[in-house]
Amino acid sequence: TTTNKSGTLKSIGILGVPKNMVLDNYKVKMESNRKIKLVFIQPKSAFVSEAIPLGFGYLAAAAKKHGAEVKIIDATAPYANYTEEGIIKICKDFQPDAIGIVFMTSHIYKSYDLVKKLLSLKKPIIAWGYHSSKFPDEVLERDVDIALRGETDVTITELIDYLKGEKQLENIKGISYKLNGKIINNPL
Repeated sequence: TTTNKSGTLKSIGILGVPKNMVLDNYKVKMESNRKIKLVFIQPKSAFVSEAIPLGFGYLAAAAKKHGAEVKIIDATAPYANYTEEGIIKICKDFQPDAIGIVFMTSHIYKSYDLVKKLLSLKKPIIAWGYHSSKFPDEVLERDVDIALRGETDVTITELIDYLKGEKQLENIKGISYKLNGKIINNPL
């Protein structure tokens, strides 16, 4: 085990990756029969949206259909009164196996700030959204563990299998991740 520049755990990977192929951030030991718990977060931004975030709905529906328990935090909703500390507390209390964050260019710095604060929970951080799809290397260089690209409602089910230890990262299309310090961009 090593630590990165922020002092959090680094280089201990996630179950499903062979011991000689370790992801750069976290190891989560999963039992394949246990229900995976995920938190999906839309960070605060300067934009308040009256619209229902359909991307969350699609992703949550796919994850739930695949057996995961999902908690959604939409900090852009007009009724939302989330602070970053409040989001961290919700995540800590829920005890997710991984945390997913929307990365849109319009609120990219809010996403990066939230990632920095969520590192203390020592959970894999998954990014999706326009910015993650177009600039996965940039997102991964800022402490994200896995960047989803393309059809994320399909990819999320394969990531659930990965978190259960039933699938390897290199066999999941449409993701990018760091392996032994090198960014890997799987084909779409």
